[in-house]
Amino acid sequence: MAKERGMNVLGLKGVPGLFKGVRTFAAVMAFGLFGATQADAHSNYGNSNVSVSESTALAGDSIDVSFDYTIWHIGHGPVAAPWEIYLDGTTLLASGSNLADGNSTDVFSVNQTIALPGNTSPGTHQIVITTYASQGGSSVSTFINLEVIDPAGEAQALIGTLSEARGRLIIQNGPNLERRIGRLNNRSRNVDAAGEVASRDSAEGEAAAGGTFLASSNPAARTSPYDFWIEAAHAKFSAGNMDGDFNIIHMGVDRLVNPDLLIGLGLQFDNARLSGAGAEISGNGFMIGPYLTKRIQDNLYFDARVAWGRSSNDVSPFGTYTDTVNAERWLATAALVGDFQVGELTVQPEARLSWFEETTDAYRDSNGIRVAPVTTSFGSFEVGPTISRSYNVGSGGILTANLSAKSIWTYDFSNGGVAASTTRGHSGRIEIGLDYSNDDNLLINGSVFVDGGGRDWDSLGVTVGLDYTF
Repeated sequence: MAKERGMNVLGLKGVPGLFKGVRTFAAVMAFGLFGATQADAHSNYGNSNVSVSESTALAGDSIDVSFDYTIWHIGHGPVAAPWEIYLDGTTLLASGSNLADGNSTDVFSVNQTIALPGNTSPGTHQIVITTYASQGGSSVSTFINLEVIDPAGEAQALIGTLSEARGRLIIQNGPNLERRIGRLNNRSRNVDAAGEVASRDSAEGEAAAGGTFLASSNPAARTSPYDFWIEAAHAKFSAGNMDGDFNIIHMGVDRLVNPDLLIGLGLQFDNARLSGAGAEISGNGFMIGPYLTKRIQDNLYFDARVAWGRSSNDVSPFGTYTDTVNAERWLATAALVGDFQVGELTVQPEARLSWFEETTDAYRDSNGIRVAPVTTSFGSFEVGPTISRSYNVGSGGILTANLSAKSIWTYDFSNGGVAASTTRGHSGRIEIGLDYSNDDNLLINGSVFVDGGGRDWDSLGVTVGLDYTF
């Protein structure tokens, strides 16, 4: 009986238990299927047609951001599908949401104007667009690079680069030194029939109008101590990743005070242009000042020049607008120069020390942004010889060929950190020239030169000169 009762209990209670188990299993399966359906019901198919109205912008600028995103939902009611726009993934610039249908694929288009924070640092940043299938659901992010620019900094960098390059070219293309020493030695008027330069001892005399000077042994030479001269140079140059043109005209008048001293006043006008990477800067300037060349002792001379001036410069840092800024500048240069006759050659070793400085005015650019003054300064030390030989070409004409080689060291460069130096350190210059003079007190000279050797600086060009003694 006990065994049968047990079987009856199983028979009476086992069937309902079995149904209960089936119901539990069905509930679990239904929950699993429903859960799987719910997981698949919120999908983000990604962002497309992403664009920004500007690839470069200023801090504080407003730009337009546009994008589409596609959301898939099924099996439930409408759901919010949010979107967000960040700067560098940390600063929220804008956000919003669209209502997605619960039983379809939806494509949403967003056009949003965002304002960059006013303290955004210059450089490359990222606009980050993130879209969501639902609040807290699956997401997709898209990244767009945006260059935040600094107009004042870009303008200062252009100014600093031009000031350095122009100053270097002004120093290296100064008035002709060989002409001044030649005047003290009366060399251009004093070549004998064999083509050899006469000595200073045979050329010294007294001026008819008073004042001591070097009279030529050539009877056709004039005795006036005054000389008017004009010289010009043109150069193509590269400074960093920018290319430019440079032109300069020197003119002046000097006087032989005595056989050992020449003094004069010089005036220069210069023009320079520099461009590259969508930016451009150009400027016109002048400088004026005295100079002197003095014989210290036989075969040794001291040469010096100081000048002051101003420049006017047109600055276009992005090629979209141009501003004008003025600047004040000055230079000082001094040299010890030897002068030796070695057979038929004249050898002039030279050691020269120079300093250049230019400071721009403060100004406000076309955006109303203040651009602070830029002071560019540097020193230059150069050493090397000039070797020349004169030939008598008949009818009172003298032809002089010369070769100059200089080692140049640019030091103590400073521009307030607005741009890297393109000329600092060691470089060199080679110049080949030809001069012609005649009995009519006319001297014409010309040369070609190459200046550079560093990775960030090089220039090449030509010079021409004309002087007349009266």
